[in-house]
Amino acid sequence: HDFSQADDLSDVCLLVGGDRVHVSKNILAMHSPVFKSMLFGKFKEAGQAEVEIGEVEHKNFIEFLNVIYISTKEITGE
Repeated sequence: HDFSQADDLSDVCLLVGGDRVHVSKNILAMHSPVFKSMLFGKFKEAGQAEVEIGEVEHKNFIEFLNVIYISTKEITGE
């Protein structure tokens, strides 16, 4: 998945290590109580279209996203 470009499912842009990362708030919230509180709670970030994420390296954040976005389980005919 290319997180550097917005698509039909992305509804927030995160600034991670100076790079823009386009993601779905719902997917992040399903996998992280921290993102759920940040993006849907009473934090200022909930109403922002662009949110800065500090103290994390871009490559590590992309690895996290690849884990929660992509399933390696194959769909078979069974």
